[in-house]
Amino acid sequence: MTTTRGGEMNERVSLDKFHSLFGRALSVALEGTFYPDPKAGPIEIPEEYAKLSYAEPVRGQVRFYYPAVASGDVRSKEEGVITFLPWFDRSLAAYHRIQLRVRPFQRGSRLMPRIMFARLGEEKAFTPEVKPGAEQTYLQLDFFSMREEMFLDLYVRVEDEKGPAYFVIEADPKENTPEKVTLRVRRIDIKDAPTHLINLPVAA
Repeated sequence: MTTTRGGEMNERVSLDKFHSLFGRALSVALEGTFYPDPKAGPIEIPEEYAKLSYAEPVRGQVRFYYPAVASGDVRSKEEGVITFLPWFDRSLAAYHRIQLRVRPFQRGSRLMPRIMFARLGEEKAFTPEVKPGAEQTYLQLDFFSMREEMFLDLYVRVEDEKGPAYFVIEADPKENTPEKVTLRVRRIDIKDAPTHLINLPVAA
């Protein structure tokens, strides 16, 4: 679902939770977690953003997801940008995180792509656990929150029919404002990828 945003140019704003990074196989959401004050009553959610919220009755948490102007898919181009647009007061969130969703390239397939992540300063690449029979899996990383003030550049390796592709997801603190949050995605050469993302064990 999309809508438009005013200004000098109309921009298509996606009201989906997830926004593509590499075709259907990898997409990203930005999530804010809140602990509502019982004395203040329930949080009012505008109807158009109803599907961008999720309440956990047991823990009392409410999670809000960001719509975005999304052109971050780098499967067929060199770079992209995803601009997340808050519809709530971001400063009230207990913490933020990005959620990465991994799915098969082809709809209806159960063959998960091999996608690995790495950050400079760490020793090993990592990937979300895939449960038997799962149609998708997720990886959560703190994002400029009280739990983790900075977001380290996230390097990604995706293997498709053309072989390994490498790219990096970047977030500049200066582009993390109350009005919008920007993720920049760009393809990189193998020589610019972390060594531990290149020298991976042979897949079983």
